[in-house]
Amino acid sequence: MRKLLAALLSTVMLLAATTAMAIPITGSVNFIGNAVLTTDVPNPGNIGIHFVDLTTYTFFPQTGTYTGIGIVPVTFKDFAFSPTLTPSSVEDLWSFTGVNSVAYSFDLTSLTTVTNTSSLLQLIGTGVLKANGYDDTLGTWNFTDQGGDVAVAFSATATPAPVPEPSTMVLLSAGLLGLAIYSKRRMNVV
Repeated sequence: MRKLLAALLSTVMLLAATTAMAIPITGSVNFIGNAVLTTDVPNPGNIGIHFVDLTTYTFFPQTGTYTGIGIVPVTFKDFAFSPTLTPSSVEDLWSFTGVNSVAYSFDLTSLTTVTNTSSLLQLIGTGVLKANGYDDTLGTWNFTDQGGDVAVAFSATATPAPVPEPSTMVLLSAGLLGLAIYSKRRMNVV
């Protein structure tokens, strides 16, 4: 009985001492700059986005992990979106190096909404935000062009997956320990 109780108590303490190590990216990052619609980049015959003069892209309100980055050069990759997202995902759609040499990037994984009128182009989808020292984090992205060949806005917002709390593990372990003690006592009575 004592060995069983000691083993279960050790398990409970181990689970209680284990903390979640996930450090998800939080918040959002936004860029403004210049882009043009194109029919030749990167695949002829498709409508795409060509980012112009990449050094002019600047940040505006940042939150969470991106707070305090300021203005740094951003590298964008051109992509096609009509009739389908081409390629089907774009690794490192944008990338930059922020303060303390932290490298940030974004992989565009899907395009869910396309609004294309004479005065507005809006693309919305999902992707993966990445940064050195952080876990890859799912997010949403939004590309808006209201002026054609003038200014565009791109934003990405993290939607981190929930991570179980250590207290949840402690409660689960305590319940299992109680069941084990109850069943052991019940076996001794019979």
